[in-house]
Amino acid sequence: MSTWRMPPKAKVYEALSTVADQRVTITGLTMAQVQSSSHDKTYDVVWSEDMREITSNDNASYWQGYIGYPIIAVLLKLGKLSFNTHIAELLAGVPWKAVNDQFKRDYDKA
Repeated sequence: MSTWRMPPKAKVYEALSTVADQRVTITGLTMAQVQSSSHDKTYDVVWSEDMREITSNDNASYWQGYIGYPIIAVLLKLGKLSFNTHIAELLAGVPWKAVNDQFKRDYDKA
């Protein structure tokens, strides 16, 4: 079993935006789908019943070895991570794909 690296902090903001935009759908006891900010992709997130294992088919989780925003968004939605709903609402509607592309995937600048 491999261990996830910590994601860039900006991915937490992206996950908060995802929750605020209601783009997380719990589809089963251990499954969810997360829609991208541009609404052109849907990511699958799957976890074990004890929540000790979790995976997603987003690029960061699959290729980069860190927890991508879809996993973080699901953990927020399930109440496994606490957050300030007011802060999340301030991030609603951010077009993350466009912003990340504009800054050539420099997430701190984005």
